Amino acid sequence: MRPRRPLLHRATAAATLAAVAASLLVAVGLAPAQAAPTGDAIKVVQIGDSYSAGNGAGAYYGPADCYRSHDSWAAEYSEWLADQGNHVTFVTRACSGAVSQNVLTDRKMDSHMAYVPGGTIGRTQEEGLAAAKAAKVCSTKYVDEEYFEYSVAIWDTVRGTFAVDCQRYLRAQIEAVGRDTDVVVFTMGGNDLGFADIVKQCFAVGFRDPGDCREKVTDARAGIGQLEDDLTDLLGRLRDRMRPDAKVVLLSYPYLSNTDSFVLRSLRDRLPFVSGDTYDIGHEVRALGDEGDAAQRAAVARANTAAGRPFVSYVDTVKEHFAGHEPDPSATNRNDDRWIHEFDSVTMAEWYHPTTKGHYEESTLLRSSSVPGRVPSASAGSIDLVFAIDTTGSMDWVLQSVKDTATRMVDHLAASSGSYRFALVTFRDDPVYTGWDGDYAARVDLPFTSDPDAIRTALAGMVADGGGDWPETALSGMQAAIDLPWRPGVKKVLIPISDAPAHDPEPMSGLTSATVIANALAVDPVEVYPIDVGTGAFAPSVEAVAAGTGGSTTTSLDVAETLLDTISTAMDKPYAWVQGPYVARVGDTLRLDARGSYATTGDLVSFEWDLDGDGSYDVTTSTPTLEHMFGALVDAYLAVRVTDSAGRASIATTPLAITDDGDETPADVDVCPTVADPGQEDHDGDGVGDACDPSPFVLETDPEVVVFEADDPGVVASSTVSGAVFEDADADGLREAGEGPAAGVAVTLTGNDAGGTPVTAAAVSAADGSWSVTGLLPGTYVLRAAGAVSARSGAPVAASGAGTAGGTVVGSSVESVVLSGVGAAVEGVGFGVRSASGPATPTSPPTGAPTPGGPVVPPAASASPEPASEVLAAGPSGSSPLATTGSDAGEVLRWAMLAVAVGALTVLGAATAARRTRRQED
Repeated sequence: MRPRRPLLHRATAAATLAAVAASLLVAVGLAPAQAAPTGDAIKVVQIGDSYSAGNGAGAYYGPADCYRSHDSWAAEYSEWLADQGNHVTFVTRACSGAVSQNVLTDRKMDSHMAYVPGGTIGRTQEEGLAAAKAAKVCSTKYVDEEYFEYSVAIWDTVRGTFAVDCQRYLRAQIEAVGRDTDVVVFTMGGNDLGFADIVKQCFAVGFRDPGDCREKVTDARAGIGQLEDDLTDLLGRLRDRMRPDAKVVLLSYPYLSNTDSFVLRSLRDRLPFVSGDTYDIGHEVRALGDEGDAAQRAAVARANTAAGRPFVSYVDTVKEHFAGHEPDPSATNRNDDRWIHEFDSVTMAEWYHPTTKGHYEESTLLRSSSVPGRVPSASAGSIDLVFAIDTTGSMDWVLQSVKDTATRMVDHLAASSGSYRFALVTFRDDPVYTGWDGDYAARVDLPFTSDPDAIRTALAGMVADGGGDWPETALSGMQAAIDLPWRPGVKKVLIPISDAPAHDPEPMSGLTSATVIANALAVDPVEVYPIDVGTGAFAPSVEAVAAGTGGSTTTSLDVAETLLDTISTAMDKPYAWVQGPYVARVGDTLRLDARGSYATTGDLVSFEWDLDGDGSYDVTTSTPTLEHMFGALVDAYLAVRVTDSAGRASIATTPLAITDDGDETPADVDVCPTVADPGQEDHDGDGVGDACDPSPFVLETDPEVVVFEADDPGVVASSTVSGAVFEDADADGLREAGEGPAAGVAVTLTGNDAGGTPVTAAAVSAADGSWSVTGLLPGTYVLRAAGAVSARSGAPVAASGAGTAGGTVVGSSVESVVLSGVGAAVEGVGFGVRSASGPATPTSPPTGAPTPGGPVVPPAASASPEPASEVLAAGPSGSSPLATTGSDAGEVLRWAMLAVAVGALTVLGAATAARRTRRQED
């Protein structure tokens, strides 16, 4: 694995324990093919869920809760394409937690409240909401995909307080896909089936339970048919938006367990005992993944059949490639060669997601895929074009000229670009300012479309009216255009047309040229090319906007030719792209990458870098990459201006955040202000982020139930029955003078554990007559001794659970010995035997620990490990002895978390003392 390239970041080390979330599912292999030719322009769009976004890879950026990483497998693959000399535009809309429907429709995220300057004074609620929107009290850097809807949260006219609720949304991921897209890559399906809950209920200590795991797996199986249908529909929708030669690559998920069988068992360890539960989570979850494979395989086949061509490639080699590198499902073991996080991260959203190594390994599986590249040229690029036209009365002749040019313009766009979209905005003046209700500040007459008939119809519908005064709300017209949903990674051109100067600032909206410039740069940017069709009053008023966005002004009365020339000018300029966004900590070094840029003719000769968003270029290079150490806080848009050999220049921008802790959350509201925690997780709700909280989780299991690994129950099987065998000449059950110890007598324990499973175990009395049966689960048992002529009951050891009983003597056996609670113990059980000349011969030789369903004799007590020392001790064949919750879950989890944090896999015997202390408190 090569080192991280976009970000050379200081490592943060720590750990905790418990799990939530992951996905899993499917795939089918790519046929070997040639990689894209060197030097092509390639646009890669990634959609999908957490396994696509980059959960687990670190170096996160983007909208909150998405966990996008420059080290995700798709980003690594795109960088590999760039390393081959291609000009790669990589756009990701993948987001943690996404389901297939989030690809097709907007996704509702979280909300927060924001106070509005000016409050309620002199406003209606409608005016207040309009003011809040204009002030952008809820704002985002990621304006091309993230937006807010406003509603009134507080309207207090007595105090004058006004606050809005800002509901956050992410636009449908598919909006980033179009005819400009060469290849779409993604993972999808796990979250549709509730795999986050499956991982939590099947693998996460402190949460998992065999019954809950079975329920989640059963629910997922019931949804597989619907998933196949949804994926088939999704693939068809992608095909409809893309060129016929474009490709889609669907990547499978790895297994989440390195073993095909891992049985989880539960029981109630206190009286009254009830039947327990058992479930092979290793086998069933892996089997579910295989069933998911079949569903996705079928969806791909259906989509390709409907298309009449194999436009979707299905990579199913992930499971095979990851074999042996999956997590160990044991609570106490680790797979040190894993490529998937276990519980080794301070960020819960990373658990059970690929590590940086895992993402890199996934990226290598795409290198044989065929990618349809384009030779860099003006016609190979794509354009989003908006006219913002003044429709006041004096513009009537201009509108007619534009209408007459509509067909030529559409044909010109089709011939001079790889793909195009057009939108129409018109403006006049604000009616509140002019007092005429026929005015309007700005409106969108046609949203983005590539339908020629819709374009011609919208242009034909323009009507000139009103006016008679200067200036006009041209800045509102530009802002309305900038607020449209532009495609990422295409040329963005705005052409305002007017014969009158622009209000600056506007009297009602407050918009200024500086505001419009900043907002245009935030959209990658939108280049503004104003056309003055009057006496020269408009161009000077918007010259700053043109210059600040990389555009230029023109004054001309030949509207038709000027429009076509302006479009050609914009398309002939270089294509600029910088592979951000970038988020890092003060003192980090970032590798800034503009290799996606290219000249339409000739070569790029210079790259100028604005590293703090102040509009001045700080560094000029002749190559498209720059490594720079950021020594101060920055919250801006990084810009790179690329210039070709003909002197033509274009600008690319991307969000840049250099912060104290390496995430984008302001320090005054950051739940962990010293550690990068982009998700701001606080699972116990105590106001301290999980990354800083020594006890971040609240257990969710039944406190009366213990859950453990069936093959190696560990500390759960820590109960004991002990006593002595003695000579009892008169068979009265009393040890009297002259009656010595009896050595070598076999003592047998039978019965059922608390879950109802039969248990047989044995011990042999030592030289002093003592014996002990250890490693028992709570339950009800009967004890017998070979050759016994009498018996006596025992007594509970102090701190054993309520209901623990020493048994009842029935003949020469002791019945109804009850061990209630993990670690419960009974002592003093006695058996009398007739005096013999030598030691008795045991009825069955001691061979091991108690085992359900058959006679097994435990080793001598002196050889037994401390009960608590088994908590994190490795079991046979890589299994582990404990996955416990319930009565002792708090102690076990806290000790396990401590062990992981210090890199150890053992727990001190103090866990036993902690448990006994708790039982004394009981």
